[in-house]
Amino acid sequence: MWDRRHVSGLASSAFRALGRLVHYLDLHEAPRAASAMAFDAFLSIIPLLAVAGWALHRLRNAAAELLGSLLSAAPPAVSAALGEDFFRISDAKALVLAPVGLIAFLWVSSAGAATAIGVFETMFVCAPRPWWKRRLVGLGLVLGAIPAVGLATLIGLAFTQLTGSIGGALVAALGPALILTALIAAFFRLTITRPPSVRRRVWPGAIVTVSLWAIVSTVFSIYVRSLARYATLYGTLANVAVLLFWLWLLSIALLVGGEVNAQLEGVRDPHDDMPERWLTPKAEGPRSIQPPPPPESILRPKRTASSE
Repeated sequence: MWDRRHVSGLASSAFRALGRLVHYLDLHEAPRAASAMAFDAFLSIIPLLAVAGWALHRLRNAAAELLGSLLSAAPPAVSAALGEDFFRISDAKALVLAPVGLIAFLWVSSAGAATAIGVFETMFVCAPRPWWKRRLVGLGLVLGAIPAVGLATLIGLAFTQLTGSIGGALVAALGPALILTALIAAFFRLTITRPPSVRRRVWPGAIVTVSLWAIVSTVFSIYVRSLARYATLYGTLANVAVLLFWLWLLSIALLVGGEVNAQLEGVRDPHDDMPERWLTPKAEGPRSIQPPPPPESILRPKRTASSE
């Protein structure tokens, strides 16, 4: 049986951990970085719909079912708007995607990943990659994520159609969630370079990210459907505003997951002016217990996260 002192200690530790997380998210300008990531994702949506419509042009019924499954987590206004654009593009008889256009789509869609990589390099106090290398890594991640997301969606559809029971629906929900969690864990592992002596943490941040995505999408969908009146403020741009805000929330969730991993690995930013406030009592003490600062070649002025 836990006594009051033990419960109070756990609550105090949880408060310090949460405060340290928020403090470092603010230090690393996570809201601004999320804005850049959301804008990059927004720019890549229409080319993505064009590629999907071109690939699924001859599978109309399957395309409709697949798209409905992919957009089910989005707010209603977003699902409706993207669905209309998808079928408008897929019905175009003269749809032609030149190699240059496809390369341009991949370049734009990788911009958000490149921005996230830059933020994570700052979070983990890593040696920064050149901008072109971040772009190439982001491009590879996009190319690897497209078939994985398609596989997760097909698995969910297959289990739903084959069983139709509560157990089948549960498997249909958990299967894609596990694949998505593995994708996020791989993203954290591949985009962040750490010394071999450091014990890496990728799964806690991946689980936090996917959980926040599910919570944010559900709550935001209810909010948009029942409370929000975006059309009053934005008029015909209401769907665009909803989509951008939703993408911003998803981007923030990804950065939160990365910061969780950084804190579990014991990373402390050398640009932090007041780290002692959020340290646990055991960590407060001689400076020698803190990890040594990185080499001078790694230290750099705090940069503002933005899209290249």
